[in-house]
Amino acid sequence: MARSPSILMTRQRVDRLMLSLTILVVIASGTTSLITQNLLYLPHIAIPILLWLNLRRKIPSDGTPCATIEGNFHVILLLVWLLLCLSVAMLMLALDYLIMGHKIRDPLQLYHWAAFVIHFAIMLTGVALIDRYKKRVPMRIADAQTDVALETSDIDDPRDFAPRDTDWTR
Repeated sequence: MARSPSILMTRQRVDRLMLSLTILVVIASGTTSLITQNLLYLPHIAIPILLWLNLRRKIPSDGTPCATIEGNFHVILLLVWLLLCLSVAMLMLALDYLIMGHKIRDPLQLYHWAAFVIHFAIMLTGVALIDRYKKRVPMRIADAQTDVALETSDIDDPRDFAPRDTDWTR
């Protein structure tokens, strides 16, 4: 059974999603603070809470329709690309530790900055290509819908039913 390309986003749905996100951020921030022995990661807990409050304020009490991921191929493509970029970054971090012996608390070297800039440039290039593809594909779909709309509108054209002795011209 095919899923609907849109859902009704309610405040209760936002509460469930944002509670999950807040718990994950609390765990990640707490773990990072313990590992690095740095309390500067703890204020990150406020980010999902502020986002949560903002979403609750913007969503009407009866809900609002929202497109699903299944209804938008470009979002799926973007998420897969960003997951691949994140995986490559984690692999680079692991190889840096295993091969180069660089610990996470050690100061960054020049090759770290070069790898970051190259990785970030590749990531942004992929996002730009996906965005370009997204802008090109709906145009083709819109053109096809326009052709279909013109064909069907010719059938219901009132001029087809007018007597031929009038001034109506095609």
